[in-house]
Amino acid sequence: MKKQNFGKKLIAETVERFKAAFGEDPCSAYEVYCGLCESLFFAKKHDSSTASMMKLEEKIARCIAARWHDYDIPGALS
Repeated sequence: MKKQNFGKKLIAETVERFKAAFGEDPCSAYEVYCGLCESLFFAKKHDSSTASMMKLEEKIARCIAARWHDYDIPGALS
């Protein structure tokens, strides 16, 4: 989210909600994507304009295209 320039407040809210839902355990890229989509909910809750919501959707789409294996932690999951 930092690389795509999401707002600091939006990042903090999204990460807090993600950690509450998934904890510190390893997760799949799909779960990360679902967490990113939560940022749309928070932006809408703060009365973001239609244009800013569309920009946010574009940022989320760019996150999907990220090289996910760069974020993988090597080793076996228990």
